[in-house]
Amino acid sequence: MDMKTRKDTWADLSTIYKTCDAISKEENIQNLYTHLENGFLYMAMTDYPYESDFLNPQPAWPVNVSCQAFVNVTFPTI
Repeated sequence: MDMKTRKDTWADLSTIYKTCDAISKEENIQNLYTHLENGFLYMAMTDYPYESDFLNPQPAWPVNVSCQAFVNVTFPTI
């Protein structure tokens, strides 16, 4: 959450997360964090070995499915 005070990272976060509007204030960072947190909580809460759709459509094992998006991600060295 230290990015809230690091304005030099806001443009990068907007690009990485493809936000509709540019991040322009600390509140935007908090909202992005809450949005991501809710997604992880929802997946953990419905991490069943079968598809479900009682809240929203979810694949079987949604946590494992979501992790596949990060399999080939490379991170820049600092």
